[in-house]
Amino acid sequence: MAVDYDVVVIGTTRVGWWLAKAAAERDARVAWLLCADHLDQNLDLVDFAQAQARGVSIIPGGGQFSDRRRLVTGQGRCSARAFVITLPNLASSELGFEPPAHATELVLPSFRCQSLVVGDQPIACAWAQKLARSGHGVRLVTLNSRILPDWQPEISRSLQAQLESEGVEVYTCQVIHGIKPRNQGYQVLSDRQSFVADQVFLPQHWSIYQDLALARAKVRLVANQVQVNSYGQTSNPCIYWVEHLADVEVVLSNVLYLPWRQQSSRLKIGHTQPPIVKLEARNFKLKRGLVRLKLQTDNYISELVCDRQGQILAFWGMGEGVIETAEMFMVAQAHRLKIQDLRSSSSLAGQLAWQFEARQLQNSPLDWRWHWFNLRRDLGSYLR
Repeated sequence: MAVDYDVVVIGTTRVGWWLAKAAAERDARVAWLLCADHLDQNLDLVDFAQAQARGVSIIPGGGQFSDRRRLVTGQGRCSARAFVITLPNLASSELGFEPPAHATELVLPSFRCQSLVVGDQPIACAWAQKLARSGHGVRLVTLNSRILPDWQPEISRSLQAQLESEGVEVYTCQVIHGIKPRNQGYQVLSDRQSFVADQVFLPQHWSIYQDLALARAKVRLVANQVQVNSYGQTSNPCIYWVEHLADVEVVLSNVLYLPWRQQSSRLKIGHTQPPIVKLEARNFKLKRGLVRLKLQTDNYISELVCDRQGQILAFWGMGEGVIETAEMFMVAQAHRLKIQDLRSSSSLAGQLAWQFEARQLQNSPLDWRWHWFNLRRDLGSYLR
């Protein structure tokens, strides 16, 4: 029998639990589709009991889309006005896989071997680093000319140097044509050379939900990645994609109410050591006239971009405390605070705020007038 819901939350994740509970508290009819093979270890039976107590219908066993607005599960068909797909916490999930299949969490081989990781995004770098630290021989193969191609070059170079210092061999500009199984291991063919490895890892978020048959729901992929607009929607406007708790309120508001809200910014976190983070406002483009503040010490690298009034537009960082700083900036953006309002913070955000104040003081009109008057006095003294 078909059941109709206001929203169906997909994914056994902390974000999914939070979203299902919050939607039910707002009197929406909510179903939570559990994926047993992709269980976030931060969840326990108490969390499921809390969700059920608030009226959330829990559907175990996963399911598949039959069309744009219908999902087939082990308990029958269900339709909804909106579906929200949530991603697992990559730092806590424990998922096994048979190489070279896609996966979302690394399970280390029981024996030391030669491993090959394909990808240039933070998750691939984190896996390569974890394998190398466990004593495995690791090669990281990327399509682009550098890892993290859509991140700041300084962070990309620093992370690559960190990986190489830990024994990871990085091969760039490699177009993978195929992976062939051998008697022992695999042969990976690229346009430049071939690699032989005992294990091949293809880390992708998309692979968790490949069993959902998202193609039937008209969800398109670009480079094996689901594209999401500023409203949190995929190419199917009925299906939303959520990665972080910070996106829950915007997506929940768009699912349940009108008018729609746009996400003020997008946050990306790389669970490498040291961690990396990128926060960019919606439709952000680096251009002339913006204030760029950089701080670099032995513990971190960071760059903040603001407009001349102090509105936070982007932040990139690598090292200690950068994740907390990015989350602070994200909250500031949501409440329309400026960088000057964070001067009292004792963290990296406070240091950047004081640097912004000093930059503004240097470029203020009074400062230019002071220089002009001094120059005129000196010129007058010289002429006399």
